[in-house]
Amino acid sequence: MVTYSITNYCTKRAIRIKILGWCILLSLIIPTHLIGQMRTALAFDGIDDHVVLDPSFAGQLSNRQQLTMEIRFTFNALKSYDAIFAFRDYRGYRNSYIFELQTSGGGGNRLATNISNGTEDFREAWESQMEIGKEILVSVVFDGTLSRAKDRTKMYIDGVEQRLTGGNRAPSRLANISPSIPIYIGREVNRYSNITVSELRFWSTARTASEISTYAVEESIDPYDADLLASYTFNMDYNEQYPAILSRLNEASGKPYSGTLNNFAYFGSTSNYVTMAAVLPVDVVTFTGETAARDNQLEWTVMAESDVHYYMVERSSDGGESWEPISTILARANGAFGTYTYKFSDLDPAAGAYYRLQIVDFDGTSSISEVIYLQRFSQESFGVHPNPTSDAITINLPSRGEVMLELSDLAGRRIWIKKYVTEESVLRETADAPPGLYVLTARAAGENWSKRLVVR
Repeated sequence: MVTYSITNYCTKRAIRIKILGWCILLSLIIPTHLIGQMRTALAFDGIDDHVVLDPSFAGQLSNRQQLTMEIRFTFNALKSYDAIFAFRDYRGYRNSYIFELQTSGGGGNRLATNISNGTEDFREAWESQMEIGKEILVSVVFDGTLSRAKDRTKMYIDGVEQRLTGGNRAPSRLANISPSIPIYIGREVNRYSNITVSELRFWSTARTASEISTYAVEESIDPYDADLLASYTFNMDYNEQYPAILSRLNEASGKPYSGTLNNFAYFGSTSNYVTMAAVLPVDVVTFTGETAARDNQLEWTVMAESDVHYYMVERSSDGGESWEPISTILARANGAFGTYTYKFSDLDPAAGAYYRLQIVDFDGTSSISEVIYLQRFSQESFGVHPNPTSDAITINLPSRGEVMLELSDLAGRRIWIKKYVTEESVLRETADAPPGLYVLTARAAGENWSKRLVVR
């Protein structure tokens, strides 16, 4: 009788075929996007679920001048100061040895990292905007060899470096951490995160931006890489019948740095192991659009494109009930490093239209991008685009002459107010506001017009 099992080791799959007691090991290479369809992840409830890594791993994280931690996860809920990863030798407020990643205050919609060797150095990715239900890869890089303390800590989200604000006291070397100090995933003392984690890895080097972008794809690394201290994939064998084994998080290459799962369920409808969506053969970093005088201009930037055949641009004029293909753009960046930007102009735009991309692989499988909406305005109407925006906006003014523009948050607090005297019907401005939801109001000739504006 022939039996087989599949063991998850990055893009390689080891298939063990047992024949009459002998075990034959075969190695197959399977495309990354097919591997993604098999993977599972571990959901943390935000109440008491957490993972503790083996105490011996403290020695791997201690007394280093360089370290990179990467974790791929999804927020199921956002709360202030929830720890995603932490090890901390607590010596009193602002006097601890720390390496942690957590959410910020104010609702937890931003990420922050704290790397300390006795003096707290809390730094926040101010422009990051966390979303519930969106899987992200966060990379925290420590490089104590750099001369300026504020340059020693970096954070990347999906391969894009974030602007960090706050502390400037990062140490030149990580502290020696006692094996008695717990190394947590999803917990820090009495704070727990409501997240779903699919991958965690540690490097003994300060990874560069190009290295992080190159290896941002799920399971694209070699677990036997000499610089890789440990790698965890949170995959579960659904045929496993032994809870003691299910409660252990194994290191992918067999290193003795396993983790222990605490308070999780392993079977049935309450199981904390969940099936993740298939990993796409490309990461669409941004998909944006704006209206021009005669057309609608679409632009999308991709990273880690692999085995993509083409992008089909689709349009809907009925709120997404039906879609029509309007163009096919062949993929041009398969296997390339870094990012690549595609552009397309809709020369027959409707007054209001939704757009999306259908990403088609060489084997015929496909996936759908996010949806964006573009609305074209007449000269007598008031509008703002692109919306959402990261900074620059174009405003269609409702009236010529003297116009007052005011930006306020949803609580009515004024962000800024500006006065214009113009004979033009279109004005170009900057949002000049942190990420969030706002109301842009125009006042002219005794009338008011308002539009909601999303700043990313």
